[in-house]
Amino acid sequence: MPVPRVAALALLFLPRRASTVVDGRLSSGGASLWYRVHRPELLFDAKRKPLLVLHGGPQVPSDYLFPLSKLKNRAVVFYDQAGCGRSNSAKDPSQYSVDASVSELLDVATHLGLGGGNYHLYGQSWGGLLAYSFLSRPDAGRCPCSLTLSNSPASVALVEAEAMRLIEEQGSVEQFMAAHNCRLPGEQPELTAAYAHAGTTWRGSGAIAGLEVDAGALGRIGCPTLVLRGEHDFVTEACVAPWSALPEATFVTLAGTSHHALLEDTGAYLSSLGGFLCESDASGGGGGDASGGGGATSGGGDASSSGDASGIDLEIDLQRVRLQMREEEDSLTGDFDLDDSDTWAAETELLRARTAKSEAGAIKAARKEKYPLTGTALYGGVLFAAAVLGAQYAVKEGLVPAELSLAALALTGPVLAASGSLANWRGEDIEESAGQKRTYTENLQTFFRLKDEASDGEDEGNEA
Repeated sequence: MPVPRVAALALLFLPRRASTVVDGRLSSGGASLWYRVHRPELLFDAKRKPLLVLHGGPQVPSDYLFPLSKLKNRAVVFYDQAGCGRSNSAKDPSQYSVDASVSELLDVATHLGLGGGNYHLYGQSWGGLLAYSFLSRPDAGRCPCSLTLSNSPASVALVEAEAMRLIEEQGSVEQFMAAHNCRLPGEQPELTAAYAHAGTTWRGSGAIAGLEVDAGALGRIGCPTLVLRGEHDFVTEACVAPWSALPEATFVTLAGTSHHALLEDTGAYLSSLGGFLCESDASGGGGGDASGGGGATSGGGDASSSGDASGIDLEIDLQRVRLQMREEEDSLTGDFDLDDSDTWAAETELLRARTAKSEAGAIKAARKEKYPLTGTALYGGVLFAAAVLGAQYAVKEGLVPAELSLAALALTGPVLAASGSLANWRGEDIEESAGQKRTYTENLQTFFRLKDEASDGEDEGNEA
């Protein structure tokens, strides 16, 4: 889409922070999905490609995976699947299925311009099976740069059987959870938040009973894959063994951890994952067709590993502008509190009006300060001429000695000349600042115009 691409380029002329976090929403299958992007300015970095994160459950939202945002110098994308966390519930019960979840994943990836080899795909627990279901579709198209299957079983029936065996060994569900789900003492804030906002309509392994991988389909997923699990994970070695059918699978077991290894040993976990992602970036992994699909790129249209921003979400750029203004206390925001706005449209209109007002104010300020100062220099010239005439009169009438009059005129000339030069320099400096402000606001106005055009285009498409 050419409009988003131009909008993204227009925002390149605005100052950017080293790291930002933006939230957004998109519509998918009748539900409003929430997503969060850490470091959106790196979303199309070809050297360190972004990581798209799929949470587990089903319907246990992303909170417990937020430590993944600590991966350095890389954009990390989270989203809550329909019916849990910050995402709304689907109106149609049929929306809750493996196929519907795959469609949500596709919508999120497309919305953010991620597709083919320009991103890494990560799934934890059920999220790994979701990633497999996505990549094994006949129309999956090009593979991501890499795939990470964290604590993900290859068969729901097998992991349920292993869990029952471990519960019997431990003697109770509580002991099982403490030994094989999360071995840290006490409540973990990230995990508590995720469970507190978990869904109820399509929850747990019962919702995906019977789901298992197909060895033939695995053989056609042609991207480097990291299979990561904890030593005491209820997703046992037997549960992950079928993933060995992946052509480029690497298995890592983190000592002393269980199902939530990311929380239990964050440093070791991120070291293993981060190293794998960097190696995949350097090798240019992925990009081949998954499941023998054709050239269509699932989840990103024409986006490629070259960092094409054609699918970038305009709201991400607009939110980045908002964040910059807040952090820098830019005069564009004035005394307005943008957080009080109820809708994106209200914020957009506020910024639009404030931008126009700022441009007019900058020009007015430049004229007000430049021309009076320049006028002072001209008035100084008139005063100097009057001083010469006055000196002549004073000497002629014998009021002052001629030598004193000449000395006074000699000092007055340089002082008035310096005053004039200073006035002109100050006026030019003010005009330059006004020009920079106009450039800044023009970029914003260009962005608003392109956003309006994009919205108009979508409206026309909907009407058609």
